Formats: sequence, C-alpha cells, structure tokens
Amino acid sequence: MTWTRRCSRIPSDEPDESDLVLAHFDIGGRLNFGTTTSALRPYVNAAFSGVAEGASGEPGGEDVVLSGAGLTLGGGLQYFVSPRFALDGALQGSFGKFTQIHEGDGPTELEEDRKFTTARLQLGVTWHP
Repeated sequence: MTWTRRCSRIPSDEPDESDLVLAHFDIGGRLNFGTTTSALRPYVNAAFSGVAEGASGEPGGEDVVLSGAGLTLGGGLQYFVSPRFALDGALQGSFGKFTQIHEGDGPTELEEDRKFTTARLQLGVTWHP
C-alpha cells in the first residue's frame, strides 16, 4: 500500500493575478517484479486519486477551487546499486473528473463534469532499510 501527496504552485507573472495550484492525493498499491537478488526490478502501480486545482491568494477576492477524483496508473524500474539502495525511474498518469467547485460558502456540485489528465515523470533514489 502506498500513498503520496503532491502540490504544485505556478506563480503568476502579473502582480494583479493569483497563483495557480494543483494538488494530488493518491492511495494505492505497487506490484514489484523480479527477485530480491535481481539488480533490475520493474514495477507497476495503481491508485485512487483526489485532485484539486485552483487560484491561490487571489487579490481582492475569494479563492476558487475545482476538486474531483480519478485513477492513477503507472510503472517504473529500479536499478539496485547495492542490496539496500536503488536508482528509481517511473512514469505515472492520472485521469478523472472535477465534480465540485469550492467558492465562498462551500462546495457546489458542477452541472457538468470537467475531465482532467496529468502525467508525471519521476527520477530518484530508493532506500530499503
């Protein structure tokens, strides 16, 4: 079982415009292939995702946020340089629908769903204690 939280802020170039924010929350699982003695170990993962997108710090107004749910699918490859330390690369994609808008007093259901798609390329290291 895995869970991740990601939040990205895109600053506005204009002083009178707000920054854009995109947040992901994923909870899911990962299936590793290969044996513990293999240097290369591929994996696949899947997760249920919550997503929110909106304006942050809107000058002279209220924040407006769209939220919804979707599915994340991905896969990757670990290369173990030692038994406990690996280089890790992955590609993940999320897709789903924004179903609510949050402004003012609280959330309101959108009259028509708005689809979203995001992709993430991840490069990093993994430590197995």
